[in-house]
Amino acid sequence: MSGKLRNSILLAALEKILGYKSIQRKRRFILKYHPGEIASVFPLLEKENRQKLFDLILKTPRPQLILEKVDEDVLAQQISRLKTDHSMKILRKLPADIATAVIRFLPDVTKEEITSKLKKQNHLISDLLNFDEDTAAGRMDVLPAFVNIKDNVKDALEKLVGFDDDFSNIVYVVDDDRKLLGFATLKKLSDSDESLPISDVFIDEIVSVSISSDKEEAIKVFEQYGLLMVPVTDEEGTLCGALSPDDIVDMVQEEATEDVFLLAGLSEEELTVNQTTWRIALRRMSWLFLTLVGSFLTGRILETKGHSIENFVLLIAFLPLIMALGGAIGNQSSVIVVRALATNRLSAEKPWRFVLKQLKVGFAMALCCAFFVFTISYFFSNQSLELNQLKVVGLSLVAAIMTGSIVGTGTPLLMSLRRIDPAIASAPLISTICDITGVTIYTSLIIGLL
Repeated sequence: MSGKLRNSILLAALEKILGYKSIQRKRRFILKYHPGEIASVFPLLEKENRQKLFDLILKTPRPQLILEKVDEDVLAQQISRLKTDHSMKILRKLPADIATAVIRFLPDVTKEEITSKLKKQNHLISDLLNFDEDTAAGRMDVLPAFVNIKDNVKDALEKLVGFDDDFSNIVYVVDDDRKLLGFATLKKLSDSDESLPISDVFIDEIVSVSISSDKEEAIKVFEQYGLLMVPVTDEEGTLCGALSPDDIVDMVQEEATEDVFLLAGLSEEELTVNQTTWRIALRRMSWLFLTLVGSFLTGRILETKGHSIENFVLLIAFLPLIMALGGAIGNQSSVIVVRALATNRLSAEKPWRFVLKQLKVGFAMALCCAFFVFTISYFFSNQSLELNQLKVVGLSLVAAIMTGSIVGTGTPLLMSLRRIDPAIASAPLISTICDITGVTIYTSLIIGLL
């Protein structure tokens, strides 16, 4: 049975079972399923049933197993209904990084109350809230197992006892100031004599990310070195925490989703449950306003040069084609460059080679499109278009497509050099630039060559 079908069946069953009065029967039902399955259908329920399921989950022996897999914004919506003390009790049961993410989605008043109490208790969550959620420190888990360089193998094995699966395979080795010196694996420790000093068995390779490193850097380190976990250190090399495989997977999904939304001129926040219609509309208007400005500029160019091209009415029919192809090629090029930068493929070869390859591809497509349009128009226009006019159309197509390729390739690269997320070079931006340049090129060639 496919996962999608299984979720549909579970959703229908949950909607029915939540209507029963027997708490025991409802609790037995959800305990039959994997926590991830219950969490996956949680946001699909109607508001009233979500509240019922949330209250029911709290009555299970280990509610955190399900709650930690629920989307943070959905979980925050449920927690915000509770009193502060009850909310804090639930948050303390969750992993620190997940609890921190949930708190960030809470209403400001509730967030301030909880944050204030956590600071008084000197809780780890309050420390994580001080970091930007897009940095490694803002996403790291609690301190993993670590031992002093002066300890022995037995001490290291004892440290691993009681840690979650994410942290049960590696113990980090630090000095008296908790500066990271290396690590030892569970296999290496198990195969070694317990009386041996840890300095004889640990691996003195230090691969870590800084507390200020962004998500992309953490992902690249994880992929490049094939680590089980990624340690997080401060500027002085002190071990502060670690990123587990679950954290990395979450960050990969977030980065991919963020790039897709940015390329379309949208925001991932539109998927959160607390976003109102007007807030989403206002956020989208920034890119639509850019498109409107571009359209006005395009119209102004046509108005300015209208008296010079008014005798070539048939040629104006090709203008939408030239604008569309230039924008399409530009968007394709920008997507390729953004993904190449995100996956570190662009830096693996000389940048100019990558750019040159994209321009060659653009030129090849330009020639194909120009030849196709020229041929079709020549044989099916009933001699209404002269050969010189068709040449202008062909040249304009080549120029517009090449311009789109240059803009689509160059804009993300320039943004990357300025340390701006290249995904901001979105479809609305590229299309607007290509429309303006396409109209300018076409009208200029008509005036100059005809």
